[in-house]
Amino acid sequence: MKKKTKMVISIISIVIIAVVIGLFCVWNHLSDYSTVLNSNWGFELASKSHYTEVYSKDSGASFHGDGIRYHIFSYEEDEPIREMFDWSNAEEKTIYSVSYETAVTEWLNNIDVPAEKFPNYSECLYWYESQEDNSEIIVMWDSSKNRVYIAESFL
Repeated sequence: MKKKTKMVISIISIVIIAVVIGLFCVWNHLSDYSTVLNSNWGFELASKSHYTEVYSKDSGASFHGDGIRYHIFSYEEDEPIREMFDWSNAEEKTIYSVSYETAVTEWLNNIDVPAEKFPNYSECLYWYESQEDNSEIIVMWDSSKNRVYIAESFL
């Protein structure tokens, strides 16, 4: 009888450990910012670039999901970043601002991002998108610093 009890306890323990590991993996995938970007904007960060998040700040939780989010990523390989978008070096208008720099600066100031965490706009290439609800995203790529900056404003 003791052998059967030990066997059952061992099997239950293995199943519990497998379930915990599985839940951990699912949680990591669902909370990964690249997954969130894909859900909200239809693109993911290029995993082949071997990116690492180095800074993140947002305006906090909100009932409707509105607010500002800002992330900085460091990467090792720039070719996958180059291929992510049709990057532009032109400063264009957004829905509410006269330029990408003006929009991002306003958003970052609204969430109290320290000045040293701002991108060097003159070194960046840009990609911009808006949605029907007037939410906006501006992705900035500074290849001289191996950094990708992502600023989002959800309405």
